[in-house]
Amino acid sequence: MAYGGRDEASIFSDLFIFDAETNLWLQAHNDSLKQRFGHSAVSRRNQVYFFGGWNGQETLNDIQCLEFSSQGQVTISTLGGCKGEIKGRYRHTASCNDTAMYIHGGID
Repeated sequence: MAYGGRDEASIFSDLFIFDAETNLWLQAHNDSLKQRFGHSAVSRRNQVYFFGGWNGQETLNDIQCLEFSSQGQVTISTLGGCKGEIKGRYRHTASCNDTAMYIHGGID
């Protein structure tokens, strides 16, 4: 999976999913994905969570969740700003277990 990123002129909001059976990258189209780069991603069960990043104007403090169904459908939701002590950040790392997402480092 590849989501967001940037080049010299633009910050992207596109999402590509790799199909290992066909060896092909497929682009998923959804208007709810935000432009961002430098974000982190963690996978938990049938979900992928994206945290933070930068959109070219501000450091982001939201989580976007992609949920995959057994039929191959993708649902995208935004969990909003995170509560607690963490600031928005980009160029950080993340990992998770069944109950928590861990963020380390980054630039705010």
